[in-house]
This record gives sequence, structure tokens and C-alpha cells, in this order.
Amino acid sequence: MRRAFGASLPTDEELAISREITEFDRTLAVFEGKEMVATAGIFSYEMTVPGGTLPCGGVTRVSVVTTHRRRGLLTAMMRRQLDDMQERGEPLAALYASEAPIYGRFGYGLSTYQAAVDIDRSHGAFANKIPAGGRLSMVDVPTGVREFTRVWDQARRSQPGMVALDERWMRNQLADLEPLREGASPHYRVLHQTDGNPTGFAIYRLKLDWDASGPNGTLRLEMLVAATAEAYAALWRHVLDVDLMARVTAEMRPVDEPLRFLLADSRQPKTRIEDGVRTRSVHGTTGSTG
Repeated sequence: MRRAFGASLPTDEELAISREITEFDRTLAVFEGKEMVATAGIFSYEMTVPGGTLPCGGVTRVSVVTTHRRRGLLTAMMRRQLDDMQERGEPLAALYASEAPIYGRFGYGLSTYQAAVDIDRSHGAFANKIPAGGRLSMVDVPTGVREFTRVWDQARRSQPGMVALDERWMRNQLADLEPLREGASPHYRVLHQTDGNPTGFAIYRLKLDWDASGPNGTLRLEMLVAATAEAYAALWRHVLDVDLMARVTAEMRPVDEPLRFLLADSRQPKTRIEDGVRTRSVHGTTGSTG
């Protein structure tokens, strides 16, 4: 897959971290002789949908090397995956598309949008003071894995499109590998608690910079998840108050992000809408890719 996407080969550390979430019985590879020329995989999820949750096959790691395109390999893998999901009783298949036009011919349609936001920190003041209550603290990885997983499970039940993530997945999210930093700092991990119970968390990186006017850094928010309105406001206030930062950026945020209603400047945050999850029905489609 890395070769097909033009990326560097995975390190031993990356492979070890990935192994914990990889479902080998749902992982496909196509070979020509000893050469691997195509890959695909499925993660077993439970996805929140309007009115409840459904078992979902999360399609992932799909690739075909350039030398073996247009030979039906992708179609064969898509068919095999749908058969697998049908046999396991998963009514829903979902994926993120690296290229938008590819998966429509396999029956996938756009089901959610997502937002990328950019906030000028000088315009980050809240319209109203946050009510006192709750506690913020920096936490280590083991604490983050345990407590962030609890928060995620509370929050995802009210947000269509979110999937259940257990501690294996949270360890993967907090692995903080060097290639993922892109010149920024290691993770900062912040937990919000109310009466001793976890109610929200944020994970971010800092990229320091200076110009003639002074500090000009960027805070890159990777995750901010809250189970209560109080935790949501407190975490955003923390993120917007980090010293030496001129801007805050975040991707894969909800389109209905309520942050703008907290800010005094109604023109913040600057928002770009992007395509999100694509889904298709699985039931009654054995062998069908259209």
C-alpha cells in the first residue's frame, strides 16, 4: 500500500503498532508470483447512525500498484469484501476515499461532510465567560488510552458517522510516530474531568515559529472530543490560550462545529467543507459491486 501511494516503507515500530488493530482474516493481498501488487482490508466497527448504531465494515488500505491497474483487481477485491460483510451480517460498508470518483462505481455514496477550520488566535476570545467547574490536566499515554476511550464511547453515541473505538484503537491514535509530526512537536494530551469523571479530551501538536512581530506558531489540533458542553468549551478555551501560537488549525471536524457560537468574532473560525465518509448498503448485494 505504501508503495502504491508513493510513501516510504513502514518502520518496524509502525508495523508493531499497526499489528494490534489489523484484522488478518479480513486483509487481502493480490500477488503476481512473489510480488504483492494490490491490497485491501476491513476493520470491524460499530457505527452510529440516526436512531441507533449498526455493525459496519470499515474498508481500508486499498491499493493497486500502477503497473497492474485496469486488470480488474480492485473490482475483485471489492466483490470479495462485500461477500465477507454479507456473510458476517454487517448491513453497512464505509470508507474514506483517497480520490472522490473511484468508489461510486462500487455502490458507495457520500454520506457525511467534514470541516477543516483555521482560527486566528487574536480573534479567539469567547463572547461569554466559561462557567467555573471541571478540571483540565495533561496526562501520560496509559492514562490517555484509558480515559480518552471512555470519553469517546460517551460522545460517539450522539454523533452519526462516528464509530466505536476500544483501547487498542486509542493506543494507535496516541502512538505519536515521528513521521506523523511533520516538523511539529510530540503530542500534548489534555483531559477534562467533572467530579472525577472523564468528560472530554484534546490531542494537539505545536509548531513554533517567529517573525519580525514576534511568536507566530501554529497549534495543530488532531482530536477534540467532549461528552458535555462544559468540557467542549473548556477544551477549546485551553487550545486557544496556548502561548506563542498565532493560529489554530484542525481537520476532520463536524460541519456543525458549535465553536463559532462561543466566539465573540462571528466570522471565526474560517471553515472549509470537505467530503467525509462514503457508505453503501451490504444486505442483498452478495457479489455485487454496483
